[in-house]
Amino acid sequence: MKPVSAPQLVDDFRTSRLSILHWSWATGSGETRHQLAENLATILTPIVLKHLPPSFQVNQTTEDVLKWIGERSDESDVYLICDEQSNTLIGLMFLVNGSEPEAEVKVHIGYLLSEAAWGQGYASELIKGLLLEAQKKVPMTLIGGVAKGNGASAHILRKHGFLLDQNLSNDDTEVFVATLAQR
Repeated sequence: MKPVSAPQLVDDFRTSRLSILHWSWATGSGETRHQLAENLATILTPIVLKHLPPSFQVNQTTEDVLKWIGERSDESDVYLICDEQSNTLIGLMFLVNGSEPEAEVKVHIGYLLSEAAWGQGYASELIKGLLLEAQKKVPMTLIGGVAKGNGASAHILRKHGFLLDQNLSNDDTEVFVATLAQR
């Protein structure tokens, strides 16, 4: 069953160094989509994709990345992560509405950053900004699955208040949850 995807689960937002923009404007047909594929081909390296599900693995050819863009659009609400200063694409954020209609909103989150962006605090800044933006849409539960070998991502989620949920976790994946409520 295809996940329920609601465009713009959160609005576009900015942090001190990042712009997070829904990618719908860049995934239409034509030159913009082709340019996005070329940019992503340099980001979607095997090491960047290492801890992501098999469906996220892709060859770094423009043709394969164009197909990958379509697949991600079909299953997720995808946002471009851009460095504000250089206006450069440095990664992607994925949101999937895992809720049944009329139920509390449960959003599965994921992200990837280019190797060049690692170790600079961008992931932490992204999650902090997402929590602030999602607070506008409460009540909402954010759920992040992290491959057991990806300690850096687990640390970032814990740092920002996500709690490990043993019931949702399994041998391969730790699942962290943040429940946002009215203040």
